[in-house]
Amino acid sequence: EGVYKESEMSSLFRLINQSSVAVSKLHNVIETAELKLKSLVNNLSDGLLMVDNKKEQVLFVNPVMAGLFNLAPEVSVKEFFGRLDNVCGIDCERKMDNAVFLQKFSTAEIVYSDKFIQLFFIPIKNPAGESLGAAIAAHDITAEKRVEKLREEYTAMMAHEMRAPIEGIRKVSEVLLGEKIKKDEKAHDDFVRMITSNATVMLQLINDYLDAAKLEAGRLEILPGEFEFNTFIDDRIIYFEPLAEEKKLRFAKEFSPDLPLKIFCDKIRLTQVFNNLISNAVKFNGPAGEIRIQALIHKKEGNIAREAEKAGIHWFVSGKEPVWKEAGDSFVGAVTDTGQGIEEGDIPKLFTKFTQIKTSGRKGTGLGLMIVKGIIEAHGGKAGVASTPGKGSTFFF
Repeated sequence: EGVYKESEMSSLFRLINQSSVAVSKLHNVIETAELKLKSLVNNLSDGLLMVDNKKEQVLFVNPVMAGLFNLAPEVSVKEFFGRLDNVCGIDCERKMDNAVFLQKFSTAEIVYSDKFIQLFFIPIKNPAGESLGAAIAAHDITAEKRVEKLREEYTAMMAHEMRAPIEGIRKVSEVLLGEKIKKDEKAHDDFVRMITSNATVMLQLINDYLDAAKLEAGRLEILPGEFEFNTFIDDRIIYFEPLAEEKKLRFAKEFSPDLPLKIFCDKIRLTQVFNNLISNAVKFNGPAGEIRIQALIHKKEGNIAREAEKAGIHWFVSGKEPVWKEAGDSFVGAVTDTGQGIEEGDIPKLFTKFTQIKTSGRKGTGLGLMIVKGIIEAHGGKAGVASTPGKGSTFFF
């Protein structure tokens, strides 16, 4: 008795062997699950830090959290909250206590090292509802805050821009109600034209905003058709001549000889493009300057600088701009001014929503070039700019 028989020993051996294999497999499953979880946590786009249920030890901190707060992998609870003392102090630690000990979820918004960060204090519980600790998730909202600030500035600017034409309409309307003006037909007509002009300015502001919203939502409609380009440009020049004459600006057309008589695109949208580009050229040109409206055909294997030179086009495009590397056979349009030019560091900001560079005291919606870019890209093209500070700029597509 008490001694295993050979058959029992064999069965016991098989049982132990099977148990060992099962334990080994379970260990591998747990290890794989841990690796997957660790990989998931480490690759989160948000920061994550977890403490135990006594708030004595940091159980883990992922690379994003370490980067946001400049933490070492073995950071202590005391050290972490010490980092936050200057930005949210006892409030953050109180919220962490509530998450660990009272299992209450809460949030906070802080500014740390010039970054806006949203914090989430999340209680961690097991299936029985018992506290395992708490986690802090950190979401960098700096970009969203910048957009919000730009939107607020744009709203204020929009109100300021619309105040002048509305006030103009109000004052002119008051004059038109007077008996004296009714007897002077010419003056009456002039004042009516003032109302029309101010209403047009307001309508343009509203249209810019609506087009920007459509572009942002990917709902800008393009209705292409065929039309004569030369006549189209003549109409744009006639439209802007009164404004250009005020600054003694000259218009010039520079077209390559092989330019087709007609082009195929959305005429109304192309009108918006040239209206924005010519308007900017008038606005930022110096007195007695020149505005050149240019067009040529670019061949896929051709050099745009040599093509322009051959066509007699004088602009600031060097051909080294990134847009030309992938350009196939294409129609190229441009507006060149002889104004103050644009600093190289400001060029990337030009086609950004609500953004204006500080090259002039003149204000606008900050949407014009963003709309130009959107319209050209909706046609499958690219828009760009080349400039020499002190000499002028070329906006092309």
